[in-house]
Amino acid sequence: KRGPNGKTVALRPHAKAHKCSALALRQMDLLGSAAVGLGCQTLAEAEILASAGLKDLTITNEVVPIDKVQRLAKLAKTEGLSLGVCVDSAVNVRQISKELQAVGATIKVLVECNVGQNRCGVETAEEAVELAKVVKAFDGVLDFDGYQAYHGAIQHVRGEAERGAECRKVAEKVVALNAAFDTAGIKCNTVTGG
Repeated sequence: KRGPNGKTVALRPHAKAHKCSALALRQMDLLGSAAVGLGCQTLAEAEILASAGLKDLTITNEVVPIDKVQRLAKLAKTEGLSLGVCVDSAVNVRQISKELQAVGATIKVLVECNVGQNRCGVETAEEAVELAKVVKAFDGVLDFDGYQAYHGAIQHVRGEAERGAECRKVAEKVVALNAAFDTAGIKCNTVTGG
């Protein structure tokens, strides 16, 4: 599908809304080719959905503790599964790469950018580009896919004018991120905001 700017728009519904593999499978069946896969909040959600047969999952959060990074690597080894994860630090990128190399697996990586949620993510467009370069240094193990710019708290802003103002702030940050990646010559296949 094409958005108003002519770019491809792909749906990736989030499984945290139902946390049910049967509903996730039905959701993907109903959406057909309009959906590219599912988003998961946690590694555990991704493990359960993969065991149910879902084939394209993105963990829309960081996976940091080493035991979970090891589980992530094991999950990435699942035959036929396309798996993605968000990162916001070079240390985490190196940990994930090391564990993936140990099991011979690959994973898609999105750089998490803080666009106002103030919970995780790199703070500036320059930091996003630098972290993408770290990810790209592990090409063949890590597949840099783009970035995530999610500000979920906006849904709780009730006033139309206030919500609009918050959305414009996020949009300005996304424009700056796109410009920074373009200037650096780094292609983002995925720009997601939840």
